[in-house]
Amino acid sequence: MKKLLWGLADGNNFYASCERLFRPDLIKKPIAILSNNDGCIIARSEELKALGVKMGTPKFKINEEIKNGTIIPFSSNYELYGELHNRLMHTLSRFTPDIEIYSIDESWLLFENFNYNMTDYAEHIVAETFKLVGTPISLGIAPTKTLAKVANKLAKKDKQSKGAKVLQTEDEIKEALSVFPVQDLWGVGRSKFKALTQLNIKTALEFSQLPGEWVRKNFSITGFRTWQELRGFPCHQLLEETSSKDAIATGRTFGKLLTDYDSIKEALVNHAVSCSQKLRKQKSYASYVNIRIETNRFRDDLPRYVNTFTARLLQPTNNSVTIAKTTIEALDKIFKKGIFYNRCSVTLLGLSDELTGMQESLFEQHDRGKSKTLMSILDQVNIRYGKNTLKIATQGNGKSWALRNEHQSPKYLTQLDDFINITLG
Repeated sequence: MKKLLWGLADGNNFYASCERLFRPDLIKKPIAILSNNDGCIIARSEELKALGVKMGTPKFKINEEIKNGTIIPFSSNYELYGELHNRLMHTLSRFTPDIEIYSIDESWLLFENFNYNMTDYAEHIVAETFKLVGTPISLGIAPTKTLAKVANKLAKKDKQSKGAKVLQTEDEIKEALSVFPVQDLWGVGRSKFKALTQLNIKTALEFSQLPGEWVRKNFSITGFRTWQELRGFPCHQLLEETSSKDAIATGRTFGKLLTDYDSIKEALVNHAVSCSQKLRKQKSYASYVNIRIETNRFRDDLPRYVNTFTARLLQPTNNSVTIAKTTIEALDKIFKKGIFYNRCSVTLLGLSDELTGMQESLFEQHDRGKSKTLMSILDQVNIRYGKNTLKIATQGNGKSWALRNEHQSPKYLTQLDDFINITLG
């Protein structure tokens, strides 16, 4: 009989930890990670949480604390977070061959027939990951995904756990569930919590002891699966790496309201190029380009305008130049003068893989071999020397539409100019 245990590895305050990795002087100081355009808080260090600052708090509400140094702000640095995500997942894959990436800082680990002391092994994983990556994690291990979630949360709360918590025996599971609030369970939303409160069900253990037929009748299939998993019956499987996406989209809010055509065209072209790169990465072609331009829906003092246009490509392609050209043609169809635009986006649709997306157009001569070589060179240069080292002319410099990121840290791991120089002796 197979012996299966699930692990959930979760980065501790991941974005803040990424910033601290290169700024150890900020350890134990309140850190706020800001959204696009430095609008509001999207991630917090434990010290910031202790100050009572909530997720989603607008930046202007903490400006005084930023000025006096009480709170340290960082603009989102997704290149840095993405690179450390890759390193974290690569490191975790060393400890089991079966891993499912769940989010930028979370992954499921499946331990099948591991004949180790799992508490020792879990603590080893936590310590070794911190040593190799530099960002701390918490790890919960249990017979099901739902119980592993419980174990992970307990590992975060218990300062004596060394960042790891293992629930294997029936007694260990019962003890953990007896102190675990039912509203914190994976799969228990507001409506389910309200129904359980009416029954005076306060802990995960009490929920697990309800009759199965009653749970099946009064809860969704998700709630019933949660109940089963709390009782040690796995309902969730390891998900293989997701297949190619059906659509690829990129969009951003501008750093300021824009009225001029050239700035919006430049922004859309950059989004189109970004989508094209993602398209080539998954070895697909697109058949349609959809663009969207819109004003700020919260500005009642300005005219409201939202419009989209979908243009069909003459033949499926992942060529950045062709997709950018089509994007500009689509913009010409819907752009209006005198409007204060706030955001734009590009979505590539009708995706097909390289084996099935080869139907040629009767109206356009296109050398696929030459196009593939050109795009391959473009991608290789930008991977080696940094994003947009080599780009098409219509991408411009982005100065007129770029996001506000007054507090962004250097791209320590992805831009040569931002590498840390260390002089010895």
